[in-house]
Amino acid sequence: MNVRPEPSALLADLLPATAASVRAMRRRRLAMLALNLATLALVALFAARLAAQNGWRAVDLVLLACVLVATPWNAIGFWNASVGLFLLHARRDGVMQAAPFLGRMRDAPVSTRTAILMTLRNEDPERALSRLRAVKAGLDATGFGGQFDYFLLSDTNRADVARAEEEAVAGWQAEAGGRILYRRRPVNTGFKAGNVRDFCLTWGGAYDFMLPLDADSLMGAPAVLDLV
Repeated sequence: MNVRPEPSALLADLLPATAASVRAMRRRRLAMLALNLATLALVALFAARLAAQNGWRAVDLVLLACVLVATPWNAIGFWNASVGLFLLHARRDGVMQAAPFLGRMRDAPVSTRTAILMTLRNEDPERALSRLRAVKAGLDATGFGGQFDYFLLSDTNRADVARAEEEAVAGWQAEAGGRILYRRRPVNTGFKAGNVRDFCLTWGGAYDFMLPLDADSLMGAPAVLDLV
């Protein structure tokens, strides 16, 4: 006899816990279905009226069929975006009401290891490092900073910029201590994408997640924690 396996702890946390929440989820799904079907019906009606203005021809039927095939994906995207905009801006804690497990995930301690990468190629190192410093400072302030390591992956081929990178990183390492690694490749195979690939092959196995940033990227700590 086949026995249905119990859901994992994570999956159980994502499932509705009460009959009321099950009914609420069913109502939301039916509302989304109704909105999408109504949109499809209106588009089909207007497309059919437009196609039939000069009588029906084979090409009109083909065009109408194409419209009917393409419309559902656009309608789903439109209503998903509209509902998301409403939840974010028109209701207090709308996202938490729709997906309460997100709040529990945000409150949970970070136990995974994440490598934050910044790729460089002949960019101003002071400006680039100032952004990565801000990311690190924000994460350290949350109390979970020890779960993140920082890698500066350089493909710089200008000697003056390379020296500036090395000096800037050395100063940051002396100030902040460990968990900051700088590596400049003498051979720039694949440029920045190749450097990220080399990171994955060399250090990737030591981490649960990787967050790649470009030299002009800046993320706040809440956004980073939401990802991990």
